[in-house]
Amino acid sequence: METNTKPMSSPIKRYTIRNLMENLIYRLPGCTELMIRKELQHTLIEFCEITGVLEIDIPICYQEGVSVYPLNAPSDFTITQINSFRTNWEKDSFDYLDFTTRQELGNYFISFNRLPNNDDILKNPHLKYIVRCVCVPTINCEDVPESFLQRFGTAIVSGTMARLMSMQGKAWSDVSQAAIKNIEYQNALNDACITKATQGKKQNTFAKGNFTSWF
Repeated sequence: METNTKPMSSPIKRYTIRNLMENLIYRLPGCTELMIRKELQHTLIEFCEITGVLEIDIPICYQEGVSVYPLNAPSDFTITQINSFRTNWEKDSFDYLDFTTRQELGNYFISFNRLPNNDDILKNPHLKYIVRCVCVPTINCEDVPESFLQRFGTAIVSGTMARLMSMQGKAWSDVSQAAIKNIEYQNALNDACITKATQGKKQNTFAKGNFTSWF
């Protein structure tokens, strides 16, 4: 059994979280950009850890004779769960969906129990496996998928404001506004968790689903 160790993930179309700072700076007089950015990062990580809504499709190009492939998360992200698997072949019902996964020292590997035969390769010479993973940004993450921030950016801003405004003795301290923003943030967390749970029930584990690829 051979293992492919070459990275197969492609760059994500990213959008910097600094773009969210313009919604925060004028509301937090005296707060430094560094502190705002760090709190944005903490809120982003917390939101993703709790909700599991940051999903990334990781493509793996088939290599002849190779049955085990590492799942390489994009830079500044870690994989926390493998959600689903599909191929780029329109006849997606063949037996390559027979696979197992394992985790070693924090790294995920996917092992296929059946390899394509020559006829399959001739029919689809550019066979690619696509693994959908739940990911969480690292503490150094500055950029996230644009589509994610378009959907959840407001929630991240609310959570960050709640964190900063609840600090005591600061020029930007505002307990009442912090409470309001925290309610907005908690509501967004609950909505995202409910949507994720509902989506999981409706979606077949190996279905393609209705998602936007970030690659």
